[in-house]
Amino acid sequence: MATEAQTFRVRVHLFARAKELAGGASFVDTELIRGSTVGQARKALAAQVPALAELLGSASTALARNSDFADDTDAVEDGDELAVLPPVSGG
Repeated sequence: MATEAQTFRVRVHLFARAKELAGGASFVDTELIRGSTVGQARKALAAQVPALAELLGSASTALARNSDFADDTDAVEDGDELAVLPPVSGG
């Protein structure tokens, strides 16, 4: 088990369908191990909020890190903010 010094918390903002699936929550704080990537944050969030697992597993659901689109291989650092950006439909 990781100690507090080896972990940090990030705020993950939820929009559109992600917000609905999380019961209307605008954000979720999730704990990550230092050295985590965006992909690992995606998995940690899916484990913390199982209702988001399918959406987070979709290739069409983007994550942003500090307001920029992020790849799953990008590092997440203490103080970063993430956002789940589900696909949108409309016309």
